[in-house]
Amino acid sequence: MADTIIPTSLATARTQVLSLCNDASVGFQDNTEIDNWIKEGCVDVSSKALAYENTDNAVLVANQVIYTTLETLGDAGVDNIVKVVGAAYTDSSGKYKGMVRVKPKVFGYLATKQKGPSKYYFHWGKKIYILPAPTSAEVAAGGKAVLFFSQVTDDITKLADWYQMLPILFAFSRALLKDGKVASSNSIYSRYLNAVIFHRSDLHDLLPDSKKDFEVPD
Repeated sequence: MADTIIPTSLATARTQVLSLCNDASVGFQDNTEIDNWIKEGCVDVSSKALAYENTDNAVLVANQVIYTTLETLGDAGVDNIVKVVGAAYTDSSGKYKGMVRVKPKVFGYLATKQKGPSKYYFHWGKKIYILPAPTSAEVAAGGKAVLFFSQVTDDITKLADWYQMLPILFAFSRALLKDGKVASSNSIYSRYLNAVIFHRSDLHDLLPDSKKDFEVPD
């Protein structure tokens, strides 16, 4: 977004926290502490509100169902995933077919006896499980699982604009606590937490659409 006051770096976010503390020149607050609070807030927001969304591919390997690396993000991509919210199978033809998320208890039972195009997936223990195992033919055809997921991050610039105020509030509450202003700190933290809960429920914890939602009105 152009012409906004949204932080473009950790330093500008720190300046906003210092401004809220009215401590831009007094020097009571420590810059390193504030930076760490902002980063801690980013981790909290991105993990609780699923605020950092990303997309990448798991390149399929013949006879393999467990993946710990992604095509672009590498190993760190899988390590930092909080939740995989969707997946689709594709090959070099450019066609996509949605995959079904299942629970780990089906591993070894569901669609694992016969190899073929990917139909199911689940995320567990910093690993992505894609079932059934692909054949050599699917791999040769450029088979991939396109994954849509939320990741954890401590970088405020990776959060969407509408989330970036939240780590600032988080850091502000910590700064107030350091200053002995417990009641004010609790008030700001409650404001922060309510916003996190709102974003999580409004943007992610959505009820499925009913058949009525797809009806065309007369």
